[in-house]
Amino acid sequence: MYIRCSIESLYSFIKKHTHILAILSCTLLTYAIRIFIFDGTGDDGDSLTHFLIAKNASTHTELFFDHWGKPVYTFLAFPFAHFGFKGIQCFNLLNLVFSQSLLYLIAKNLRFKFNWLPSLFLGFCLMSFKIVPSGLTEPLFANFLTFAILAYLSGWSIIATIFISFMPFIRSEGLIILILALSYLLIIKRWHVIPFLTIGHLVLGLLGMKYFDGDFLWTLHNVPYPVNEGFYGSGDALHFISLTPNMIGPTITVLFIVGLLLVMIGHNIILQKLSSLKFWILIILVIGSIIGFYFFHSIAWATGRFNSLGLTRVMFGILPMISIIAVIPFEFLEEVQFKLNFKSTLIYSLISLHLFMLYSGEYSLKWNDYHLKTSQNILVETVKKLKKFEPDYSQRLLLYDAPFISVLLNIDPYGNGYERCTSILDKSRVFPLNTIIIWDQYYSGIHSKINLDSLVNDNRLVFLFETNQYNEMGQKEKCAVFKIKPEYTLDYSLPEIHKKLEAIKEDLVRDITFFPKVEKQAYKLGISIDSCLNLNAKYFLERKKKETF
Repeated sequence: MYIRCSIESLYSFIKKHTHILAILSCTLLTYAIRIFIFDGTGDDGDSLTHFLIAKNASTHTELFFDHWGKPVYTFLAFPFAHFGFKGIQCFNLLNLVFSQSLLYLIAKNLRFKFNWLPSLFLGFCLMSFKIVPSGLTEPLFANFLTFAILAYLSGWSIIATIFISFMPFIRSEGLIILILALSYLLIIKRWHVIPFLTIGHLVLGLLGMKYFDGDFLWTLHNVPYPVNEGFYGSGDALHFISLTPNMIGPTITVLFIVGLLLVMIGHNIILQKLSSLKFWILIILVIGSIIGFYFFHSIAWATGRFNSLGLTRVMFGILPMISIIAVIPFEFLEEVQFKLNFKSTLIYSLISLHLFMLYSGEYSLKWNDYHLKTSQNILVETVKKLKKFEPDYSQRLLLYDAPFISVLLNIDPYGNGYERCTSILDKSRVFPLNTIIIWDQYYSGIHSKINLDSLVNDNRLVFLFETNQYNEMGQKEKCAVFKIKPEYTLDYSLPEIHKKLEAIKEDLVRDITFFPKVEKQAYKLGISIDSCLNLNAKYFLERKKKETF
């Protein structure tokens, strides 16, 4: 009898939620194929760096409070990162599925007839296919925002406000949402809830104090984005607006624009369905977050501030909100006295058109969206050659900039077996014997501003090999590997070098100012004080002028 009731309950549940269950199942299947069959990382910079921070945070605990890495993201992602990059991709897939489920509940709360459509738009969208299979922070941000909206709609104001208070530590745009939440709480006169907006800063300020010399306000004093500087330059103020079809597809773009217009000119119809409180949530938090994101990123890119690169992926954080607005035209259509068959035909035709455009035409997904970029394929080939030419590479100091190399070689970039290529710019610096330099065209060349010719002409270096490929634009991309000549290195196996190290270590122990810093550094790195002394002794030894040896 119990089993029969359970089966009937399950059948009733499936029948009641058929659309959303089908959408979630298709999402899991589609993205699982994308993650486990294709090798694309979604991005070759931030995506991999966030993964590396999360993966190595348990070893270097200060990484949990890396402001650029975003502490909340790192805390939640690091268990998945231990399963490799596929693990972090699955983490973001879970964020997508949770967001879809929350969107469904939001749409039901707003009394949308087509309550499953926002979830479909979110899951099967250009940006989602590009961003979800990555280590980027946007999917978690979207998940938090969607939950907060649902919590406000459900009357859980304190819980929603606490979640929003932590959002600046997932992405910096969380400050926009925090301001919008403050505005909403002021309008509805929930004065007692406003203090909960500070919870995120209070909690992380306290937890991170020991990593920032007792600075409780480290979350404010260590913001990693320069306000008035832009490494990547600037661009058109309408950049994000004009590229919206490239982000979400032309069909959803049209529905989104129509939805916004209908809210502005037909808000009385919406008010008939919604309470005053829910209407303010829709206007301030849903539409407000969309306008806030477009406004902030447009200004940042146009003025060249906050190191904006004009990347459209930053808009994924508000994609759930865009999906809600894109459904409003269908809700207005429901008020018009058309025959049911016409409404259904129109809706499913638009959905089919959107899905068709995902795979055909100007706004479709490209082959490169599934696979490694040309610059990454070059690094794969470089690593293969490195293992062949220098099989004991793992025992050497490596100088490189591209995060993908750390992934390929399974190197902890926060340990002592790695340095940035800029180290070679110090002409008086000496390096451990057999140090290898891996120069890549983008991170070493453009970011670190190290010209390949300067390395080729550097008499301290021996050129080992070069790899290159032509990208989809027909341009040649390169990667070059060098080794530092023995006369510009230190052989730590030699007795005389060992004696110098020991002498420096003794001086460091006697230095009452410096030694406490060594103890603190050893605690942070999770190593013994002697090992930390050894690292510092090598640092000082390698940075003395060559003539002194």
